[in-house]
Amino acid sequence: MRSAAAAIVLSFLLSAFWADNQAWKRGRSYRIDLGIIPIGANPNDIDKFAATDCKREDNFSDCSAWDEDGIRYAIFDGAVSVVSAHRKEVSHRLRLPAGMMFGEKIDVSANKAGKFFLVHFDSSKSSDRTVYVSREDVRSSSGRLFALELVGDSQGRLVEVVQRTDF
Repeated sequence: MRSAAAAIVLSFLLSAFWADNQAWKRGRSYRIDLGIIPIGANPNDIDKFAATDCKREDNFSDCSAWDEDGIRYAIFDGAVSVVSAHRKEVSHRLRLPAGMMFGEKIDVSANKAGKFFLVHFDSSKSSDRTVYVSREDVRSSSGRLFALELVGDSQGRLVEVVQRTDF
């Protein structure tokens, strides 16, 4: 009887540990934010960017920037509103959120992203590309909600990841 109770307690503790470990993986092991500055954040330190047309004196209003990994940022009214990474423009060392990889089948990327971000996707296809857009919003590390977009080429391979908010 005592061993059965101990087994139940041990099972409960292990399942709680596993759940915490999965939450830790989602929150820390993989990044939620695509770039060095998250959606909704104010890009106070423009020295973090490799190139930019942003000006402090303009309060970072309506400008764009690129980091050293080739990730693009659109800044509107002093906050990052779009972060995007295109396969042809980013560094080969860039790690995408959720373990996605450029060049893999876009439905595989959508599956990974859906499990990681806990979202579902709507998709649309044309002759030259496939686009998956999250139905639910994701919260960036700055607290801003954003939509996740995955773009595939004509062969259905992931070529771009976009995080976008509408404030």
